[in-house]
Amino acid sequence: MHAILRTLLFLLLCQSSLMLLAFQAAAEVGQTHVDYLDLGSKSVPLPPGTWVVVAQDERLSTNRNKIVQLILASFRDDELTGVVSAATNIDASSEGWAAAPLCERNNYYLVFKQANYSGSTQDCFAVSHVNSTLTNNAKQVWKDAFAQIARLGRNSAKTHVRLYMRAADNKNFLDVFYYFNPEFAGVSPPNILDWPNNDWHYTQVKQHPDKEQFYQKVVAWGHRMRPHVMRGLKGQKTLQSPFDLEGVKQTSERGGGTSEASSSDLEERLKQLRRLHEQGLVSGEEYEAKRRELLKGL
Repeated sequence: MHAILRTLLFLLLCQSSLMLLAFQAAAEVGQTHVDYLDLGSKSVPLPPGTWVVVAQDERLSTNRNKIVQLILASFRDDELTGVVSAATNIDASSEGWAAAPLCERNNYYLVFKQANYSGSTQDCFAVSHVNSTLTNNAKQVWKDAFAQIARLGRNSAKTHVRLYMRAADNKNFLDVFYYFNPEFAGVSPPNILDWPNNDWHYTQVKQHPDKEQFYQKVVAWGHRMRPHVMRGLKGQKTLQSPFDLEGVKQTSERGGGTSEASSSDLEERLKQLRRLHEQGLVSGEEYEAKRRELLKGL
């Protein structure tokens, strides 16, 4: 028995080492990626264009799991068009991962939540705006990214639109942040940069049709990209070719709250909820409350 356990531990260590080597092979600053980023054992779908690594980070989670992060940027005519930040675990968690706080926010333009259960399935995305400047408490990896971006080109946008995607199961997680430069797409810059008073804030954006239309494009893009990110958690590459914001049908969803899955997803969500309840991951009270919430949309 001890020999078997030692063998299993050895195999797990070897797998973790191989995934870390795969990350390090993709993580060198200046290295370029097209279509997909291989992050450990995960696959991150990328928007169109060439994406260059501008910063990387390795750290430990509170449960001592190794976390890796890469930040990539894309340029056109020396102008920054977008940024992608992707983070994942190298070694599997024995306790699962906490629910994604950003998928519970109620002050974003939109939150789409298929599932967000601690220690179990997490499948959601959130759309908001962020100012294009470093804060005083910015992490070193972002300071490194901004410095490298400044060497490679210009970042003239005052505000970026951010699409956050979370994919997780009981062992692994994948966090992907897609940052879009709306000013490169011809959208006017905001008049006020203060976050709650910014033209991009969900309480203000309806007064600015060009900005709301851009938000709608990002939301539609997120819905189309979401299943590819979820499959990327398993290392699957199902995106045949990258698509930009113009390549998707816009939706009518808008902000200040949470958008649940469409009616076509309802049956699958109820089945998933029942499975979680049967596995003891969701209490009876939580199960009934969520079930009523889902059925209320009929």
